[in-house]
Amino acid sequence: MLDINNDELLALHRYIIETKFSVNAKEIAFSPLLSQIANKVLDSIIADTAKQDSNAAVQWKNWRVLTKTRPEWNFVKEKISQEKYWSNLKSHEKINHLRIIASPYIIPDEMIREIVYGEMDEL
Repeated sequence: MLDINNDELLALHRYIIETKFSVNAKEIAFSPLLSQIANKVLDSIIADTAKQDSNAAVQWKNWRVLTKTRPEWNFVKEKISQEKYWSNLKSHEKINHLRIIASPYIIPDEMIREIVYGEMDEL
Protein backbone atom coordinates (compact mmCIF):
# COMPACT_ATOMS: atom_id res chain seq x y z
CA MET A 1 0.00 0.00 0.00
CA LEU A 2 1.19 3.49 -0.77
CA ASP A 3 1.93 5.61 2.27
CA ILE A 4 1.01 9.17 1.37
CA ASN A 5 0.04 12.07 3.61
CA ASN A 6 -2.75 14.59 3.04
CA ASP A 7 -0.42 17.31 1.72
CA GLU A 8 0.93 14.88 -0.86
CA LEU A 9 -2.62 13.85 -1.79
CA LEU A 10 -3.55 17.51 -2.28
CA ALA A 11 -0.53 18.03 -4.53
CA LEU A 12 -1.42 14.95 -6.56
CA HIS A 13 -5.04 16.08 -6.79
CA ARG A 14 -4.00 19.50 -8.10
CA TYR A 15 -1.72 17.92 -10.66
CA ILE A 16 -4.45 15.57 -11.87
CA ILE A 17 -6.98 18.39 -12.19
CA GLU A 18 -4.55 20.72 -13.99
CA THR A 19 -3.47 17.96 -16.37
CA LYS A 20 -6.84 16.40 -17.01
CA PHE A 21 -8.67 19.67 -17.62
CA SER A 22 -5.98 21.46 -19.61
CA VAL A 23 -6.54 22.67 -23.15
CA ASN A 24 -3.99 20.15 -24.38
CA ALA A 25 -5.60 17.16 -22.63
CA LYS A 26 -6.44 14.53 -25.19
CA GLU A 27 -6.35 10.85 -24.31
CA ILE A 28 -5.78 11.57 -20.65
CA ALA A 29 -9.23 13.12 -20.31
CA PHE A 30 -10.78 9.86 -21.51
CA SER A 31 -8.67 7.48 -19.41
CA PRO A 32 -10.78 5.19 -17.19
CA LEU A 33 -7.67 4.44 -15.14
CA LEU A 34 -6.92 8.11 -14.47
CA SER A 35 -10.59 8.63 -13.69
CA GLN A 36 -10.40 5.95 -10.99
CA ILE A 37 -7.21 7.44 -9.58
CA ALA A 38 -8.69 10.96 -9.55
CA ASN A 39 -11.76 9.70 -7.70
CA LYS A 40 -9.71 7.70 -5.18
CA VAL A 41 -7.40 10.63 -4.48
CA LEU A 42 -10.29 12.99 -3.83
CA ASP A 43 -12.13 10.36 -1.76
CA SER A 44 -9.01 10.02 0.39
CA ILE A 45 -8.68 13.79 0.77
CA ILE A 46 -12.29 14.05 1.89
CA ALA A 47 -11.93 11.12 4.31
CA ASP A 48 -8.71 12.51 5.82
CA THR A 49 -10.21 15.99 6.08
CA ALA A 50 -13.35 14.64 7.77
CA LYS A 51 -11.20 13.22 10.59
CA GLN A 52 -10.03 16.72 11.48
CA ASP A 53 -12.74 19.10 10.27
CA SER A 54 -16.19 17.91 9.23
CA ASN A 55 -17.10 21.34 7.82
CA ALA A 56 -14.08 21.30 5.53
CA ALA A 57 -15.02 17.80 4.37
CA VAL A 58 -18.51 19.05 3.49
CA GLN A 59 -16.93 21.91 1.54
CA TRP A 60 -14.87 19.38 -0.45
CA LYS A 61 -17.99 17.33 -1.16
CA ASN A 62 -19.84 20.43 -2.35
CA TRP A 63 -16.86 21.50 -4.46
CA ARG A 64 -16.89 18.09 -6.13
CA VAL A 65 -20.36 18.57 -7.61
CA LEU A 66 -20.02 19.98 -11.11
CA THR A 67 -22.26 22.91 -12.01
CA LYS A 68 -22.99 24.56 -15.33
CA THR A 69 -21.07 27.65 -14.27
CA ARG A 70 -17.81 25.79 -13.72
CA PRO A 71 -15.15 25.93 -16.44
CA GLU A 72 -14.75 22.16 -16.13
CA TRP A 73 -18.33 21.73 -17.40
CA ASN A 74 -17.44 23.67 -20.53
CA PHE A 75 -14.39 21.43 -20.89
CA VAL A 76 -16.56 18.30 -20.67
CA LYS A 77 -19.00 19.64 -23.26
CA GLU A 78 -16.16 20.65 -25.58
CA LYS A 79 -14.52 17.23 -25.35
CA ILE A 80 -17.81 15.51 -26.14
CA SER A 81 -18.50 17.78 -29.09
CA GLN A 82 -15.09 16.85 -30.53
CA GLU A 83 -15.74 13.11 -30.30
CA LYS A 84 -16.76 11.64 -33.65
CA TYR A 85 -18.19 8.48 -32.14
CA TRP A 86 -20.38 10.16 -29.45
CA SER A 87 -23.56 9.84 -31.50
CA ASN A 88 -22.93 6.11 -31.96
CA LEU A 89 -22.73 5.38 -28.23
CA LYS A 90 -25.66 3.88 -26.34
CA SER A 91 -27.09 5.93 -23.47
CA HIS A 92 -25.34 3.93 -20.75
CA GLU A 93 -22.04 4.28 -22.63
CA LYS A 94 -22.52 8.05 -22.88
CA ILE A 95 -23.19 8.24 -19.15
CA ASN A 96 -20.06 6.24 -18.39
CA HIS A 97 -18.06 8.39 -20.80
CA LEU A 98 -19.30 11.60 -19.15
CA ARG A 99 -18.33 10.34 -15.70
CA ILE A 100 -14.86 9.39 -16.88
CA ILE A 101 -14.25 12.77 -18.50
CA ALA A 102 -15.61 14.74 -15.54
CA SER A 103 -13.94 12.77 -12.75
CA PRO A 104 -13.25 13.51 -9.95
CA TYR A 105 -16.25 15.80 -10.27
CA ILE A 106 -19.75 14.43 -9.91
CA ILE A 107 -22.19 15.44 -12.62
CA PRO A 108 -25.75 15.85 -11.33
CA ASP A 109 -28.30 13.57 -12.99
CA GLU A 110 -30.13 16.53 -14.51
CA MET A 111 -27.02 17.63 -16.40
CA ILE A 112 -26.33 14.06 -17.53
CA ARG A 113 -29.87 13.77 -18.92
CA GLU A 114 -29.48 17.04 -20.81
CA ILE A 115 -26.39 15.76 -22.59
CA VAL A 116 -27.28 12.10 -23.03
CA TYR A 117 -30.89 12.40 -24.09
CA GLY A 118 -30.56 14.71 -27.03
CA GLU A 119 -30.04 18.24 -25.85
CA MET A 120 -26.66 18.41 -27.51
CA ASP A 121 -27.63 21.70 -29.21
CA GLU A 122 -26.48 23.39 -25.98
CA LEU A 123 -22.97 22.36 -26.89
